[in-house]
Amino acid sequence: MKQKNLNLRKLKNKTMLLNLYSIKKEIKNVLEVDSDDAPYLLSQLDLALEEKADNIIKYARNCELAANSLQEEIDRVKALQKGLLSKADTAKKLIKTTMEEVGKKKIELDSFVLTVAKTPDKVIIENESLIPKKYFEVKQTHRVDKKKLKEDLKKGDVKGAKLESGTNLRVK
Repeated sequence: MKQKNLNLRKLKNKTMLLNLYSIKKEIKNVLEVDSDDAPYLLSQLDLALEEKADNIIKYARNCELAANSLQEEIDRVKALQKGLLSKADTAKKLIKTTMEEVGKKKIELDSFVLTVAKTPDKVIIENESLIPKKYFEVKQTHRVDKKKLKEDLKKGDVKGAKLESGTNLRVK
């Protein structure tokens, strides 16, 4: 008991310097000790916890803002990429069309060899409702109906599944 009282006295001077884990540990220690200083120390630790929580949430928000900024930059760069790929495709189509119109099948250059080649046939669906049923395939997917499973789990056990409750932090 005396050892903990000594620790509590030391704690008075360092509450604002503690990390979150130490604050939690010290609050638990103070709650275990019967001391006249306990209410004061708890109030100081609560202040330290609130300050630490404020700083941690500010850090988390900062990370979220940075992530959002990165996503915006990714979107911007993807748009640039899409534009450049479109320009490259347009340039290739221009050369191909020109070669086809003038009857050239091949152009040999220093860096490239350009060849107009036949592509494999591809199916174009013009009106799906007119296509006979024999050309359709049925794809079955097996998924767990979690809503129904949850209802049944609330009524009793279901092999292979369990209900789990948790908590989350809401920041407003």
